[in-house]
Amino acid sequence: MWRLIKLLLRLGLSLLVLIGSFMLYDYLLTEAAVLYQLWATGTSQRAELADDMGFGMLGLLVVLPLSALLALATSLPVWLKTK
Repeated sequence: MWRLIKLLLRLGLSLLVLIGSFMLYDYLLTEAAVLYQLWATGTSQRAELADDMGFGMLGLLVVLPLSALLALATSLPVWLKTK
């Protein structure tokens, strides 16, 4: 019984770290992508990026997978250390 409770606490903590770190990394990488697109396109406002198809592709193909990998790399030590 105690092993099950310990496993559930370990799983809950790891999932909490995974979700929290994914949201944090996604926000930070999205802001970095916005700044990069502002610099690369020479625009001065975020509203001008609305019609830029490359910005959507950058977010979908670079930011989301990188956020997921970083979140997994952050939660893996938590899973391994909480035995």
